[in-house]
Amino acid sequence: MQKAIKGFILLLACITLAGCGSSSELSAQEKRNNFDSCRIDFLAQVSQNTYSSNTKYFDKQADENCGKLLTLNSNEAAGFVPEKPVLPAASVSTTSMKDVCKLINSAAYAHNEFNSNAIGETIEYEVWYARIQSYFKKAAVILRKMDGDNSTLISAAEQASLNARGVNAGRLTPGEALLYSTCNISEDKVTADFERWGGF
Repeated sequence: MQKAIKGFILLLACITLAGCGSSSELSAQEKRNNFDSCRIDFLAQVSQNTYSSNTKYFDKQADENCGKLLTLNSNEAAGFVPEKPVLPAASVSTTSMKDVCKLINSAAYAHNEFNSNAIGETIEYEVWYARIQSYFKKAAVILRKMDGDNSTLISAAEQASLNARGVNAGRLTPGEALLYSTCNISEDKVTADFERWGGF
């Protein structure tokens, strides 16, 4: 009888102490929650554009880094710090301002080309202007891929893609002016080249 009572007391003590198991042991669901939370935090460190271009690469990194949480107890999990995301070699920017300026230069000369073709003949303005706008749109795409803070130039390219006048209009829009200045494209040179090309 005494043995039975002692056994009952031990059983009761075990229940009180969370089933005789370690109080630091986590349930499978808790471990999964830790893993999911870690994964979200890990991927949040990667820009949306970079992640979209390398989804499988970063998903694998997140799984490998945070997967350890599926086996750790609460004490170990509390002190767990995953490694930082590593950019794939292929995602390192291979574009430069040279690529951007080539497009801006093309846009600058396309305005003059449009005017020269418009003399004495009918030109589909929307079609031609869409071509000019495309140069600025492509420049904005390249600027987004480049390292550093290019937000001002991106904004300028986006503005120019919606409203670009060209040097032959007499006054550049603010977006155009900033891009011309950044790329060292002189209004005088564009005009002079056009006049020379036109035989003036």
